[in-house]
Amino acid sequence: MGGQPPRGVVATAGDRRDEDMRELGRVAARYFDEVIVREDAKPRGRVKGETAALIMEGVEDAVAAGGARAGSVEIVLDEMEASRRALDRARPGDLVVLCVDHATEVFRELEARRGSASPNGLAPRRADPWKRSVETPISWTSEKLLT
Repeated sequence: MGGQPPRGVVATAGDRRDEDMRELGRVAARYFDEVIVREDAKPRGRVKGETAALIMEGVEDAVAAGGARAGSVEIVLDEMEASRRALDRARPGDLVVLCVDHATEVFRELEARRGSASPNGLAPRRADPWKRSVETPISWTSEKLLT
């Protein structure tokens, strides 16, 4: 990993148990120095902001208990805005983990940044880059993402 902190954009479906949402926050706080909490577009029975607030509670619990790396946490409800924010802050060598629902849109954002990105493990380009099999691994590092 590079000199900058690992970043994670996390979310979960609204129809999960409250305690599971808090646990996601605790786990994210343990593994990421910077956590951005987003929400799904369809909250599955929850009020907008409720799922993110429960995840945030978990992050805060982990920080209070002293078992967290997270030094920065924020809620950015929109998936694309949260993803862009994490990518915009990335520096060469950073680890950025994006937990997303709209993978095609996020992948397009990564492709738009491709001129300076360093994809690792990408399958060779095909005629239609938006269609891939589940077996095709995709991993990105931010190395050269902003250079």
